[in-house]
Amino acid sequence: MAGYEHLSGKREGEDVPTILVIAPQVTLLKLLEMMLKLEFACEVLAFVSTRVALETAKTVRADLVIIHVHLLDLDALELAHRLHNMKGFESVPMLLTHTPIDFWHQSQSSHLIVLTLPFVLEDFYAAAHKCLDRP
Repeated sequence: MAGYEHLSGKREGEDVPTILVIAPQVTLLKLLEMMLKLEFACEVLAFVSTRVALETAKTVRADLVIIHVHLLDLDALELAHRLHNMKGFESVPMLLTHTPIDFWHQSQSSHLIVLTLPFVLEDFYAAAHKCLDRP
């Protein structure tokens, strides 16, 4: 990664947001990565494995974390809780996507933003813009 700090998502001298995305399928990750890069001109670090996401989170500074609710190897709320308790992630907003309405009641936390089903692209973009403080 010539010209980049190690896994930070930041070019030297630029303030490019870094978004961590954790989802259960590679095709979904690729779609979200493309959408986010086009909308936010950001660096996206995408993971299927929550274990790898947690390890990587120890070495990066993220501006937003997006977690698909149906993960393969860990409960989404547990992952959000673990990330939130990591140094540097205490104030990072976390967006949980594709959640059933009853899931929302389980996730009442100030650092979590929950997007319920059905998945509406405009709601997703609006929530991400709000998290990144962009109009």
